[in-house]
Amino acid sequence: MKLINNLNLTDLNPQTTDNVSSSFVNAFSANDHIVYREMEDSPIQSINEIERLSENIKTLSELNSRLSFVMREVQYMLNIKKY
Repeated sequence: MKLINNLNLTDLNPQTTDNVSSSFVNAFSANDHIVYREMEDSPIQSINEIERLSENIKTLSELNSRLSFVMREVQYMLNIKKY
């Protein structure tokens, strides 16, 4: 029996595949959260923790980029004011 890679069940014997896959479904469905997205076609959606973490990382990355840009601009303006 090999390790599970990216939540795909590979090289498992048939007797354990049903047990393992059902336990994964139960584990991940228990971790689903309801989110509200105003601009979507269906605003109320279910999302699991991994998807939510991924979205939060993307948002933080974008905010970090914006903050870096603003900080560079402020430094530039401070340097201009010195002269």
